[in-house]
Amino acid sequence: MASGRPPRPTRKARTKNAAIVGMEHSVAKIRVIRTRSSKALEDFPLLDAEGYTIKRIKNDGNCLFRAMSDQIFDREEDYIAVRQAAVKQMRAESHEYTPFIDYRAKGMAELRRGEARGSRASSQSSFSVDEPPPTDTEKEDIWETYLTRMAKNREWGDHLEIKAIARAYNVDVKVYIQRGVESQHLGQVVFGGELGLERPITRIAFHGWRHFSSVRARLATY
Repeated sequence: MASGRPPRPTRKARTKNAAIVGMEHSVAKIRVIRTRSSKALEDFPLLDAEGYTIKRIKNDGNCLFRAMSDQIFDREEDYIAVRQAAVKQMRAESHEYTPFIDYRAKGMAELRRGEARGSRASSQSSFSVDEPPPTDTEKEDIWETYLTRMAKNREWGDHLEIKAIARAYNVDVKVYIQRGVESQHLGQVVFGGELGLERPITRIAFHGWRHFSSVRARLATY
C-alpha cells in the first residue's frame, strides 16, 4: 500500500537542489554587496567619477591596516604585517613623525600619565589645556609608549600610520574623504612614499564613522 509520502529524491536530484540553493545564496550575497557599495558611493562621489568602488573592510580596530593590506597584497588578512611595517618605519625615522604630534592633546596627555585610553582617533578630539609642556625626555618616552601601543592588535591608525605605510612599502596612498566630513572640499588627500621615485598608487576610503575601506576598480573581482 502506498504510504502517501512523496518519493525520496535521488542523490543526483539532491545534489542539483543543493547547487541551486547555493547559487541563490550567492546571488543574494552579490545583491547585498552591490547595494552596500552603491550606498557607499553616494558618500564618495569622486570614486564613481574615477571608475572605482568601495570594498568593505572588517571593522575591528585594524581597518586601516586591513585596507592597506588589501591594496598591497590583494587580501586584507596580512594586516598584521602592514601594522608591524608601519611601526618599524615610525621607530626608524621618528623625526619624520614626531613633529606632527600634539603632546598636549588629551590622548597624548594620558600616555604621559600612563593612563588607559580608547582609540587615538577619539581621544585626541579634545585637549588638555592644563598640561604643562613635556620635556624632551618625556616626549621620547611618550613616543616610545605610543609605538608600543600602536604595535598591538585593534589599535586604530590614522594619518601618521598612513604616511609610515606609504614609506615602508614605497607607495602613494590616495585617501578619499567622505562627502561633508572634515571639510575636505577636494574629497581626497594623498600621502607619498619615498621622494623622487615613481610609485604605485594605492587607494583607500575614510568614512565619517572612523573607518577605512579599500578602494577597487569598479570591474575588479574580489
